[in-house]
Amino acid sequence: MSTASRTILVLGTHGQANVGDELLLQTFLDQLGPQHRYAINSYTPEETAASLADVFDVEVFDTATTRVGLLAAIARCDAVVFAGGSILKQLGPRTGRHPNATLLMILGVVTAARLMRRPILMSNIGVGPLPGGSGRRLARRILRQVDLVSTRDTASFELARQLVDDEKIIRVPDAAFANRPTELGLPVVPPAQDGTIRIALNLNRDVRDEAAWARFLSDLRRELLDLAARRRVEIVALPMQCRFKEDHDLMVLKEFLTTLSGVTCEYRAPTDAIEVAELIASCDVVLSERLHAIVIASVIGRPVIPLPYDVKVEQLAEQLDLAERSFPVDQPIEPGALVIAIDELITDRLEGSRLALRADDLRSTVTTHFGAVRDWIADPKRNRAWPEALAHDAA
Repeated sequence: MSTASRTILVLGTHGQANVGDELLLQTFLDQLGPQHRYAINSYTPEETAASLADVFDVEVFDTATTRVGLLAAIARCDAVVFAGGSILKQLGPRTGRHPNATLLMILGVVTAARLMRRPILMSNIGVGPLPGGSGRRLARRILRQVDLVSTRDTASFELARQLVDDEKIIRVPDAAFANRPTELGLPVVPPAQDGTIRIALNLNRDVRDEAAWARFLSDLRRELLDLAARRRVEIVALPMQCRFKEDHDLMVLKEFLTTLSGVTCEYRAPTDAIEVAELIASCDVVLSERLHAIVIASVIGRPVIPLPYDVKVEQLAEQLDLAERSFPVDQPIEPGALVIAIDELITDRLEGSRLALRADDLRSTVTTHFGAVRDWIADPKRNRAWPEALAHDAA
């Protein structure tokens, strides 16, 4: 169904050189359609505008400095859409910001939108962590003002329903599952066939327990060196964020990989999801903390070993039936366990296909969900509830 042109305010963590966040933005615009006018927030407005303007009618404003511009965008829009990501959460100490900073900002946005009588949708979002009572109270006030909410995993759904027991809150997969392999650039580079095991490795230092992080890196180093002592191994760095913040993925990977004495390492700095997909397609197996690296690997059918650093990655591993093969960052790795997991994946020629089929199943639900989102944008007053099929899936 093609909807009439609307002006849509799309909010998220855009413009931070994070491939996953930019994939979410691209996915939402692709799904909502080029017929609309979009106002989008970004920490690097010129970059965001340049990446989208050839296809979409976009006005991009600065997230950090344009508070008046945000209010003006709310006043001019027909609908406010929070486009995926970890929206309702308290910040960890590594950010250097108040734990409730994001929640307070979002509360201000939804309150302003409600006062201006603008419909509000939170789509495919993550809810949590919310360890403090103040965070839960703020999240509850936000959710009560939003017209419709879809959460991307079971934990987010259950926490949101604890805060606001309302059928307007449903559960759907992450929005990035809407992408088919063709939309990720048709990766064609096959893994090496010379007996070398190519491992794509992603590390992300957004952890709460520094002691556990140091132990995890030590355990990971032991496992990879043990594997390299028995088999020919090449580690391919898979950074999902290569700038914008301290300790970005590429920096963390370079520091870690220099400790793997004698192991061949390859460094790349992918700038978008297509380049990430091409890198993953050239490898035999993916080890990743980052959620969207795991999503991309599953979509193109590459075996994955999740390294959960956050509940959202734990939840994704469960959705993909990978929980038993996960190695959480905050837990010790039993000696030899990761080596065995990699060996098993190298010999299991069906795992990539199984994962791609699972991604297909999730895509079906996401596609139905985006159809409902388009209907809501066309007529928010008429489409005040989720379709019965989606509400039933979330029950």
